Amino acid sequence: MNSLNVKTTATQGYAPINGLKMYYEIDGTGDPLVFIPPAFGFAGLHSFPELVQNHSVITIDLQGNGRTADIPDRPISIEHYAKDVVGLLKYLGISKANFLGESYGGNTAAMIAKSTTTRSEFVDFSPFRISTREGTRSPTVYPGTAWTVKPAL
Repeated sequence: MNSLNVKTTATQGYAPINGLKMYYEIDGTGDPLVFIPPAFGFAGLHSFPELVQNHSVITIDLQGNGRTADIPDRPISIEHYAKDVVGLLKYLGISKANFLGESYGGNTAAMIAKSTTTRSEFVDFSPFRISTREGTRSPTVYPGTAWTVKPAL
């Protein structure tokens, strides 16, 4: 795993990815874990205090969401989202990462898992919604949904 070795508690920025000025945030230290938000989601939508203890959690604003502007002539699609996420990882110098996608972001994680150019220990690509239990900041999955762990192809 290409670990980000520096403690990155408030790293944020924009990256030139496939014609976008893509916004991202990185929190924590350790093996990279990319959180792909749901439709209309954005970086910082959720916090992951347990995960940032052992992972560099990378959250992103996809095309047309949050602080990443839309490109009017480019369709919004899961395929474009997947290419943008992989492009961001290349920009950051990360050759291997794990992925966690919420809802529509889960579909994007599945598209990345199909890629033969992206290496991953696991990909959670089941669409789900993240919630926090009362009194805790731990992410949980709503009942009736499942976590799926699958190595990237």
